[in-house]
Amino acid sequence: MTSIGYEPGAIIFSPASLRHSAPVVDLGAVQHRLSPDEFKNFWDRIKAIADIYYKRQKIFIIMFIFLFILFPIAGLISAMSYGYYAPFLIPPLFIGFVGCMVGLALTQMTMVKKIKLLLEQENHEIWNSKGLYWQYVNVHAHVGHKRRMVTYLELRVLPSAMGYHAPGQFQSPYQGVLPNPYMQQQVNYSPQMELSK
Repeated sequence: MTSIGYEPGAIIFSPASLRHSAPVVDLGAVQHRLSPDEFKNFWDRIKAIADIYYKRQKIFIIMFIFLFILFPIAGLISAMSYGYYAPFLIPPLFIGFVGCMVGLALTQMTMVKKIKLLLEQENHEIWNSKGLYWQYVNVHAHVGHKRRMVTYLELRVLPSAMGYHAPGQFQSPYQGVLPNPYMQQQVNYSPQMELSK
């Protein structure tokens, strides 16, 4: 998935885009219901949450790589000592591998949970009144011949607000001034008309 996609009434972002500053998006896709500044401020808030967990993930990945490099060295030391060090070196390294994998998974789950809580709170306090909502989506999708989990962040116009257009947003079918049904019919006045009466 590219970092930004568009659907009628929606803008879709890949989770990887949260690693970067606010992207330039066409807010016309959501009927200009938020300003570029509102979008940037929101993006900064959600990115601040994601950054905390991305830093933690980076620590686990570095530890995993370190253990991956250390594992063959420990095996070599154990082989050179006729297996004397095997009971002391191999199990802690294996436990370290498993710990890093569990840590990565828990960090990802916690990040998604925190983002969803922020979206729920902001939808209620800010975005629903503008006819919008944000959501973090996990769906099973067919990618090629495989079925896998696809994750994305989306900004969408509320279904109840899809038909509504803000005044002046779209061109009226009438050209010029709209007719006023209460306006009296205009009569051309001339002094000759008064004299004839």
